[in-house]
Amino acid sequence: MKLFNRGYDIIHVVSTPDMSPVFRLEMEETKNKLGDIFSEWLVSDNNPEEIAEKLKGRNITAVIPAADSGVEFAEALAELLNLPGNGRNKRAARKDKFLMQKALTEAGVPTMAYHEAESEDDLLKWAEKLGKWPIVIKPNKGAATVGVHICRNEEELQTAWNNLAGTSDLFGNKNNTVLAEEYLKGTEYIVNTVSYNGRHLLTDFWVYKKIYLPGISQIYDYARLLPYPEPGDPLYEIISYTLSTLEALEVTRGPTHTEIMMTESGPRLIETNLRVMGGSLPPDLMDECIGQNQVDLAIDSYVNPEKFMGEIENKYTIKNHLMMKVLRSGRSGQLKEIPLLDLLCELPSVHSGNLIHLIESGNLEDTIDLQTAPGLIFLKHPVEDVLLTDYRTISDLEDLAQDRLYELDEKADENSGIDSVFRESLKSGIVREQEECRSDAELIFTHLNLKDGEEFLYCPCNDWEMIRVLAGKGLKITGIDNNAESVRTAREKFKADNIPGEFLNLDLNEMDFESRFDIILTGPGPFNEKRDPLTLRRYITFLRSGGKLVVEAPVSQGEGSSLPGEQSAGAYSSVYRIMMIAGGLGDISIIDEKGGDISEDSERMFISGIKP
Repeated sequence: MKLFNRGYDIIHVVSTPDMSPVFRLEMEETKNKLGDIFSEWLVSDNNPEEIAEKLKGRNITAVIPAADSGVEFAEALAELLNLPGNGRNKRAARKDKFLMQKALTEAGVPTMAYHEAESEDDLLKWAEKLGKWPIVIKPNKGAATVGVHICRNEEELQTAWNNLAGTSDLFGNKNNTVLAEEYLKGTEYIVNTVSYNGRHLLTDFWVYKKIYLPGISQIYDYARLLPYPEPGDPLYEIISYTLSTLEALEVTRGPTHTEIMMTESGPRLIETNLRVMGGSLPPDLMDECIGQNQVDLAIDSYVNPEKFMGEIENKYTIKNHLMMKVLRSGRSGQLKEIPLLDLLCELPSVHSGNLIHLIESGNLEDTIDLQTAPGLIFLKHPVEDVLLTDYRTISDLEDLAQDRLYELDEKADENSGIDSVFRESLKSGIVREQEECRSDAELIFTHLNLKDGEEFLYCPCNDWEMIRVLAGKGLKITGIDNNAESVRTAREKFKADNIPGEFLNLDLNEMDFESRFDIILTGPGPFNEKRDPLTLRRYITFLRSGGKLVVEAPVSQGEGSSLPGEQSAGAYSSVYRIMMIAGGLGDISIIDEKGGDISEDSERMFISGIKP
């Protein structure tokens, strides 16, 4: 699209029709959605000479690889068309991961231990010689963690070999051999660059986080944009190492996307890809964050080298922090809806996302690699802590409340789940022990720093003992309930003790208390995020500026729950945290019924937020 907008005619070349179904689907989607920007769409059977003949005399300006599968083809085609490129000497090493590591070894650049295994016996002998676990095996020319296995013992190594050998990788290449590597411990980084005539510009720098799946591999969790590392910065060593890698691979022109593991022994190459960073990263979003993007710089290196060389010394600064959150699912099935999607979009750092494939296909897969991830969310904010808080909220939902993120098309039991435990008690008008109610009143008064004369709304009002204690501390009590018996009981108790208080038999939709209350206490029964998130916002309109909304909720999901108390609380609190943030509340806090952090011994919790 960037080239099209610059006025260039674009010819799309598919290097081979032999590719995986996933990649073929992506190719078809590209043609359907962006086909109009291409003046021609050519398909080759991995024959660059044939394509070069078709393009002869066409005044081609540049050949740019758009995906890993086209790197070798694009370089060969550029050479046939007498266009600048990276040359043929290390062409295979710029794609084949075994040859890539070998090229570094020959250039004196430190690498991990690695081996190209031609048979199961060959693989096992190398593992024995290495003498340590885990061991990683992967396709030589694969991508997106597809086919990557982390093996902790000989049995897992044999299983991984049997699953991989003889199959085809993501791009249709036959796995006649597999690459075995030592498992690198450390932190993984992304170094994106653009090169011209052997000079390299660092366009952006990221840190990866991956999650280990026993017996399979690692899946992406996020990539987070980092500041430009200056000389003297501990991370600058990664940049220097990357430049040595590019030299070893004889990279002289165009974009590269390099993944490096920082180990105790120093940086080690995972792989280099001669293309721009993927993941549907919008170039305009990068402009908003650092004032430049790899796509435009790569284009300039091909078609406007004078402009590129004028910017090659640029060192970006972060104006907005950025994270690419890769969503994950622990289950599979036909998707019914994404209940929290609208609320997630209202988190302060959520900028955009891509769940198109999930929504269009309606098929949720158990995430085992990047191809089976439900989608991406981009988080952007000038304040890094805001972004990290939103990330933790989303991550908590993935860990503890998958059903709230992805609802599968199966008949739900309306009487099950964490809401129902409290909702049934509210319907039945159960009144807790008086001592427990008094304890809750003291906790709420102290934790929220309440003051004499403040307006307090309690809905529903079945725990009259708690609000009686709060009234005794000088709070002006208003109780609302659609249960007439609860309202009558509260009125009688307050009248008998000669305590002022207003109790109304109303439904929420009948209330009209604009900016009246300093504190509102409610439970999960009147609303939930799926049925009516606007209800919470309605409560918030009842608060004055600086007012506090408190939701009392159970920690346990009740009988039959598979989640221990602490995890259940995490699921529940994450949902309500999102709802409160979406409603405009800040300073979200969570305590249990004893005023401490949630633990396995906790039974209930109080989630509070403050209206600005």
